[in-house]
Amino acid sequence: MDSPERSARERYLNIMAEEPALFNNSTGQSIRVLTDPLEITAAEAISKARLSKQELPQEWSTVGLVYEDQYVRILRDAVEFPDGKRGTYSRIMSKCNGTAGVAVLPILGDKILLLRHFRHATRKWHNEIPRGFVDADETEEHAAKRELLEEIGVVADTLTRLGGMYTNTGLLSEYVLLFAATISTTGTIARSEGIDGMRLLSTIDVSNMIARCELSDSFTLAAILMARQLGMIPGRSS
Repeated sequence: MDSPERSARERYLNIMAEEPALFNNSTGQSIRVLTDPLEITAAEAISKARLSKQELPQEWSTVGLVYEDQYVRILRDAVEFPDGKRGTYSRIMSKCNGTAGVAVLPILGDKILLLRHFRHATRKWHNEIPRGFVDADETEEHAAKRELLEEIGVVADTLTRLGGMYTNTGLLSEYVLLFAATISTTGTIARSEGIDGMRLLSTIDVSNMIARCELSDSFTLAAILMARQLGMIPGRSS
C-alpha cells in the first residue's frame, strides 16, 4: 500500500475509533460493514479482481477515507451483502452532527413561493424552495428563518415543522428537516446565490408543474406533499 493509500486508511481507522456509530451493523438482512483488518483486506481483494476484469483502476477498491472537506466526507467501506458476497461500497456523509440542512416551503396567502435557482451540481436551473445548511451553533428553526431572510429577504410569520427526509439513501447520509413558513410579503432575492427570480403560484399551478415534470427538486416535492398531508395547502382538486 503506497503512502496516499496508507494515509487514507489511517484516517479511516481513526474515524472508526472516534465515531463508532458510523460503523454500527443492524440485525437482519442488512449490508454489514467489515471492521476486522483481515476481512477488510479480503474484501478489497475481491473488489480489486472485479475492477480488473472490467479494466477499471484497481485503486478504486481501496478501503479508506476517499475525500474530506469541511462539509462532507466520502468513505469506501469493506462490506458483506445479505447474500454473503463481499466487496467495497462508498458512501457520502455530512460532516454535521444531526440535521445537515433545512428546506422551507414559503406560503403567502393561498399561494406558494418558488425560486428559480441555478445549481452547480446539476448545472441546471431548478424551481425550488429556499434551503441551506444548519450551522454548528444554531437550531433547525433558526436556520430555516435565516435561509428565508437570506434567500428571499422575508421574516416568517409562523414556522411549522413538516418532517425530515434523506435525499438518496443509497449513497448519502444527509438528513434534512422540512418546514412550512407563512409569510405576508415578498422581499429581495439573493442573486449572489444563483437565484434569478421568484414566482407566487396557486396550488393548482404547482400540481400542474409536478404533472409536467417541471419540479425535480426532492426537497420541494417532499415539502409540498407533507404540507398537503397536514392540510396546510389544498390538494390538486381544490
